[in-house]
Amino acid sequence: MPISSGINMEKQKRLQKFAVISLVIFSVLLTSLSWASADKLPATEKWSKTYGGSGLDVGWFAQETINGGQIIIGHTYSFGASESDVYLLKTDSQGREEWYKTFGGSKNDYGESVQVTSDGGYIIAGYTESYGAGFWDVYLVKTDSKGGEEWSVTFGGSGSEMGYSVQETSDGGYVISGVTNSFGAGEVDVYLLKTDSQGTEIWNRTFGGSNWDESYSVQETKDGGFIIAGKTLSFGAGGYDVYLVKVGSEGEEEWSRTFGGPENEAGWSVQETRDGGYIITGHTDSYGAGAADVYLVKIGLHGEEEWSKTFGGSSWDVGVSVQQTRDGGYVIAGYTDSFGAGGFDVYLVKANSQGEEDWGMTFGGPTQDYGGFVLITRDGEYVIGGYTDSFGAGGYDVYLLKVDSQSSAAESYFASISDVKAPSQVFAGESFTMEVTISYGFTNPTEIGPVVYDLESETWITGSHETLEGNGTKTYSLELTAPEKVSTWSLEASLGHYSEEGWTYDINNSVTEFNSARDGVHVHMVEVVETENNFGGEIPGFPTPAIAIGISLVSLILFYSKRNPSFARYI
Repeated sequence: MPISSGINMEKQKRLQKFAVISLVIFSVLLTSLSWASADKLPATEKWSKTYGGSGLDVGWFAQETINGGQIIIGHTYSFGASESDVYLLKTDSQGREEWYKTFGGSKNDYGESVQVTSDGGYIIAGYTESYGAGFWDVYLVKTDSKGGEEWSVTFGGSGSEMGYSVQETSDGGYVISGVTNSFGAGEVDVYLLKTDSQGTEIWNRTFGGSNWDESYSVQETKDGGFIIAGKTLSFGAGGYDVYLVKVGSEGEEEWSRTFGGPENEAGWSVQETRDGGYIITGHTDSYGAGAADVYLVKIGLHGEEEWSKTFGGSSWDVGVSVQQTRDGGYVIAGYTDSFGAGGFDVYLVKANSQGEEDWGMTFGGPTQDYGGFVLITRDGEYVIGGYTDSFGAGGYDVYLLKVDSQSSAAESYFASISDVKAPSQVFAGESFTMEVTISYGFTNPTEIGPVVYDLESETWITGSHETLEGNGTKTYSLELTAPEKVSTWSLEASLGHYSEEGWTYDINNSVTEFNSARDGVHVHMVEVVETENNFGGEIPGFPTPAIAIGISLVSLILFYSKRNPSFARYI
């Protein structure tokens, strides 16, 4: 049976259920309900927006962009070339739409995952019925910063393949995870693809057994490998179980684990945590209070379960996206039929580092509202998105909300280069000292330090780091040697850890953005240029050519790690 048949049947069952639920008549319109534990206050909504037309428009995933806005991916039946097209939507920091683009052909095409790329553009993964070799094929689209298509490729065989998660990798290529029934050992297998920067396939791998095995989330790990989360019917304790697979840099399996009980479980999102382990969210039918509960599982470095928690009420509650927060806890987005204003509502849960609930909230109206992703923004707040039938212009519309919280508002998290002292002129091969003063404010211990990066050769010149907490300033002395050729150096105050392998980041595992220079807080640019003396010849006693270093201020922009939650739809 084609994969799409199973998905559509399951989707139809849920839509039938939703239709029954939506017959309930509400005498008042409730837009939000929140609750909290005794000593924690919940988040408060700052704004909410909808996007779409008269048809069905869905948002599956998003990232923060260079201007503090969001790039959202999903699909649309309101716009485009066919019944359904890939839907790419860009907003500003207040959620105002800046532009949208559609991609696809004469049949159905769906977007599931998007990443900001190192050149400032975007990479999209999904699946297409319009192009490719089979019934459905993985669909990979690269765009520029304005959403203009640069190239697109498909992957698959004679059956059906779907791409649910994509990430730009440290070598400039891309990794995609999803499902296949053209290849592999069983009816449906986990499908992992690695491409170069132009979308040319380097390798593909399948994982699973004789039954159904699916992947919804992939992330590159600090060791250069990949972690994949999904669900399996081939292995585990009973029904579907959460399926976690760790692979090396060439896609070779290092280990796999299952988590769950006698009923059904699924893992919809996985993130590498700061301690080198992993956090998974999804849903469980085996444990908890209701028909299905949000399932949060903390995993150690080698796949061993450290703890698991459930959240929810007497009905259906599903976790779809998880992020590790700055206080070491976790924030989960999904949807709930146990709480809220009516039908399903967007469900946001904040837990501490041991998985104990700090608070939970719902957002939505009288019909159906679903949360598909959560982002931690550079200002410490949360952006949640998905789709809504309660508000907007059409059947379903893309739904985006921003919330503040007591915990995020109380956190201090900033760093800037406040002063730089360096010689006004040095010469090729000459050693010199640059003093860099960083102003900072951190509620929690944070890795911080200056680093110099050569933009032309794309190499680190030097770096320093230490763990700081509180508010203050710190001055660093960097010992540098002027290059022998014209170069442009970037001086950055970076949050993370610098080593011989480069910078690793352990503050916030979600990408907010990055550009072709490097991740970091770009505050100054150091430009190294050849200069001529005013005497028409060599300067006595000095080597030539001379090198001048100029320091110029640029905008303060925060950049975090290239770690990204990945999300695939549950409905």
